[in-house]
Amino acid sequence: AASVARAAARAGVPAVAVVGRRGLTGERLRRARIQAVYALTDIDPALARTPNAAGPLLERLTVAVADEWLPPRGPHR
Repeated sequence: AASVARAAARAGVPAVAVVGRRGLTGERLRRARIQAVYALTDIDPALARTPNAAGPLLERLTVAVADEWLPPRGPHR
């Protein structure tokens, strides 16, 4: 993930990470050039006990990340 984030930074594109469980925070994220981390366990802390719920949570999280980071779509797209 860090090498992808570095490549994104060189291209002027922000890098965000979607993870099951948050492991890196603060300075470690900044050094890795990751702009934001979205974790499934932030939505449902019980996910560690019920991993079969990951699919629907990932769908919800993907929509939230896209809404936050992607530019609005124009009427011609």
